[in-house]
Amino acid sequence: MVKGKFLTSKDDLSEVFRIRNEVFCKEQGIASELEHDAFDNGAIHVLINDHDCNVAVGRLVQEQGEYSIGRVAVIKEERGNYYGDFVVRMLVDKAFRLGAKEVKILAQKDTVPFYKKIGFAEAGEECVKVNIPHIPMTIKQTMMCSHCQK
Repeated sequence: MVKGKFLTSKDDLSEVFRIRNEVFCKEQGIASELEHDAFDNGAIHVLINDHDCNVAVGRLVQEQGEYSIGRVAVIKEERGNYYGDFVVRMLVDKAFRLGAKEVKILAQKDTVPFYKKIGFAEAGEECVKVNIPHIPMTIKQTMMCSHCQK
């Protein structure tokens, strides 16, 4: 059974960091000192578990009234099973429930079609972060279906 749970810095985040390290540092070559940042302490994290195996993570950061999703990661062997979709939808829903009118993400360029399927739209020019091309994207609360806004 697939389960998703929200975590904060008060919880044990070791599995969140393990998955992020596996995907971003080991697989994509991002330096570990760049992978963890000060936003982790105030973020709402999501951890997805399927049959007692942790498979995906992401985080929601709220800063100065703006909400952004980041650090969405799915273990390589588990991609294609909609875990990333589950992570993003949980975080978008949480942001809207907290009062967001819009949620931002800086998507790796090759993941743009994934985010478009969820309802995100491109919202700026390509930029390069940690040697990876990214595209800013947003989703507005009005883009979600009406029963999701309750």
